[in-house]
Amino acid sequence: MNLQELIEKRSSTRKYMEKNIRRSDLLKIIRAGIWGPSLSGFQPCIFVVVINKKIRIKICNILENKLKILGLIGRVIFIPTTIKALKSSDVLIAVYNSGRFKSTVRKFSNYVTKDENNIYLKLAEQAEISACSAAVQNMILVAESLEIGSCWLHVPLFYKNEISQLLGMKKKLVACLTLGYSAEKTKRSPRLSKTDVIKFI
Repeated sequence: MNLQELIEKRSSTRKYMEKNIRRSDLLKIIRAGIWGPSLSGFQPCIFVVVINKKIRIKICNILENKLKILGLIGRVIFIPTTIKALKSSDVLIAVYNSGRFKSTVRKFSNYVTKDENNIYLKLAEQAEISACSAAVQNMILVAESLEIGSCWLHVPLFYKNEISQLLGMKKKLVACLTLGYSAEKTKRSPRLSKTDVIKFI
């Protein structure tokens, strides 16, 4: 299967088998993330690999308790799909932004302005988040090539402070990726038409 076919075939897995990912395959997936775009060599990503199921259950408990405030939407949409993916997955990779690039930009931008909300720092942080996102995409594609399912979760970011405290991290959590062997047949949602998403100038 070529890369384009892999991209078009891949879909999110939210229910996983009780089957462990081989450590060698897990390292291949993480390596793909490490080799993502690195912002002139700054490499902003830190990968916290949670293989301890008890820790993943604690993250689920945080989400279940907190998301109740969302009422019906939380109980029907956010909680079930996110919790199912977290609880059944074999591995959770929490991707953190080290802020290395932003720290360097701050030193130079201080010559221009002392304002913490200046455009240079905002663009630096956006560039770091983009790099972390590209790393996640790399990991998703390599996982798919190894027939390992994945799901990029966004709901945990609502409670990134609580999750980071549990994981002993002081950096900014920007993405959560579950991994495991799919226990269900997944289906890719159709794409919008080319006229809706492409503009040639």
